[in-house]
Amino acid sequence: MRDWDVWQRHPEYTSVIALGGSLPKSTVEKLEKLGFVVDDGSKPAIKAGQLFFLHVKNSLEKHEYFRKVDEYKKKYGEEPLPVHLEELPELIMRFVGDVSVEQCLHISNFALDELLKR
Repeated sequence: MRDWDVWQRHPEYTSVIALGGSLPKSTVEKLEKLGFVVDDGSKPAIKAGQLFFLHVKNSLEKHEYFRKVDEYKKKYGEEPLPVHLEELPELIMRFVGDVSVEQCLHISNFALDELLKR
């Protein structure tokens, strides 16, 4: 993995999201359309410029979490950076890199509206 990892998309690097659980197919398709490679463990290994391990916080037993991390580490030859599901919007925005102020506010307001429904 590159040392200067800032989570931004780069034409010479592949960004892989290794899944610690499942995501809806529509979410995976959107992430892939944006430029991520999403691996549920079934894809062949590729050279990853960035490798993220996406999981739901506290959803895996400790031994299961480390087993999955070790599998992806062995597969890609790199230690994946853990990312909780609630951090996915930030990962996406940082990956895109040129998110406008208006888009950030729209995303923030959408998140606030969703969370205030509780």
